[in-house]
Amino acid sequence: MQSRPAVSVLVFCMVLAVAFSLSATGVWDWSEAAATYEGARHTVLQYGQFPLWSPYLCGGYPAIGNPQTYWLSPVFLFVLLFGSIVGPKLAVAAYIFIGAIGMWLLARRLEIAHPAALLAAPVYLTSGFMAIHLSGGQFLWLSLAWVPWVFWGYLKGRHNLLYLTAGAAALTIIGLSGRSNVVAYIVLMLGSLGFIEDVIAWRRGEPLGSFRRAVVLLVLAFGLGAWKFVPDLFFMADVDHKLPEVLSISSLWILGQFLARDISVHQVHEDVSLVEYGYYTGLLPLLLAGGALLTSRVRQQAAPWLFVGSMMLAVALSGSANILELLPVFDELRNAQRAMSMVIFVLALFAAWGLSLIPRRLQWAVLVLAVVDLLTLSAPLLAREFSKEAGKEEEATVQEFSPLLVQDEGFDPFPTVATNRGAKSFCPAVVSAWRPTTPVVAVLHHDYRGEVYLVGPGTFSLLSYTPNRIVIDVESEEGTRAVINQNAAHGWWADAGSVTATADGLLAVDIPPGRQTVALSFFPPGLILGAVGTLLTVLLLLLTGYLRYARTQQA
Repeated sequence: MQSRPAVSVLVFCMVLAVAFSLSATGVWDWSEAAATYEGARHTVLQYGQFPLWSPYLCGGYPAIGNPQTYWLSPVFLFVLLFGSIVGPKLAVAAYIFIGAIGMWLLARRLEIAHPAALLAAPVYLTSGFMAIHLSGGQFLWLSLAWVPWVFWGYLKGRHNLLYLTAGAAALTIIGLSGRSNVVAYIVLMLGSLGFIEDVIAWRRGEPLGSFRRAVVLLVLAFGLGAWKFVPDLFFMADVDHKLPEVLSISSLWILGQFLARDISVHQVHEDVSLVEYGYYTGLLPLLLAGGALLTSRVRQQAAPWLFVGSMMLAVALSGSANILELLPVFDELRNAQRAMSMVIFVLALFAAWGLSLIPRRLQWAVLVLAVVDLLTLSAPLLAREFSKEAGKEEEATVQEFSPLLVQDEGFDPFPTVATNRGAKSFCPAVVSAWRPTTPVVAVLHHDYRGEVYLVGPGTFSLLSYTPNRIVIDVESEEGTRAVINQNAAHGWWADAGSVTATADGLLAVDIPPGRQTVALSFFPPGLILGAVGTLLTVLLLLLTGYLRYARTQQA
């Protein structure tokens, strides 16, 4: 990369990220996201534990070993440093910057000229899709910024394992961040892209290997994240939750959202929140993409991407006929329209191709017009939705820290979790992959008996109550049962007594007669197996890299 284009790219991406990002608190899922991050933050900073279990929402759920948990992402680094309100907001600018660099590199790898290649970033990352989801506090959509890096690594990895590993690492980050449907989309897109590229190569008499390279990238991604993904598989094997019916909405209306500027998380269409259907890219990128498709040279060069984009558009418009429903996974994949994020991704590349066809002296002017059009939608949208005085309300309700975590109603979860209490009545979507989203039954009884209590004879004292570990001292002549007011789950074990569950699904331990100090700990099933898989993957990569380096030195 020459110094002059490099400077212009860095400045453009930085300005785009800052212009798109605003500082405020927010509405809708902001409180859920802040509570989720805050719970993990407490676990790390206050208790010195790695968040394996979260007791802070809906009576507790696995923080590792649930494919939809999203605290485990680079956003959490900002949360640890700046808190659960400011941290995610600062992460937005960082993600947009990283994603914009990735989109430019991918566009250049596809031989799209500079500066036209810059257009791909704003169309993909500052479209109505990203803006409306962030305005509703859905920070896990920030993981879309890693998508271009996956495909850049795939393309650059044709002859270099290091680039292929970088692409795999980007996909691993998406999976760790809980954006499970994006992982499914990328698997589908990479497989299709590799297959089509091999078909084209076969017809031209060229060497094959694209599909194999895609498979290697996917295997590497799973291996690098096996310490999280294997527990997810154990978790999914035990899930018994009936998924809801898929919503079907007019395809014509959905396509019309590419030009609809009047979007807000508070608007609905056919009883569906518009937060799922903000696809605004503006007319200019659509015209540029259409112009690119009318050019035979671009059609030949970009045929695999046209196929992939058409396939994802079919998925997005499929409604109840969504082929991803055949996957035995979780609710998020049931919303076929979310595949439109990948349609916008491909559309952004074609818009950049189209811009490269016009005279170079006009490209900067068209680029500025497109960016201004997008930001005049997204910036007011973010400002409007973030302008509620949520932060002041939260400050007014914050209380002093309790020495032990105590469950209370917590219908607005962040103020509750911020005081180190559990918002037992707030059940986020992340819980629905595990069980129906009904609050914990026992803790709602009028005869509330505390966070730990006995249902048999004996006395006890609570010695320690932390997210991953609970220690109680129990004395009973006949034996007794201790009940912990959290959801039971596979992974809880005790060093004395037998872990079980009450009829209401609460965690319990049957304790033998005598005086016992019982320590209950949570450790996700499959975590050790997954960690071994990750370690072996890293060692294999290092060994392969060393052997290739040694072979090069000998040559």
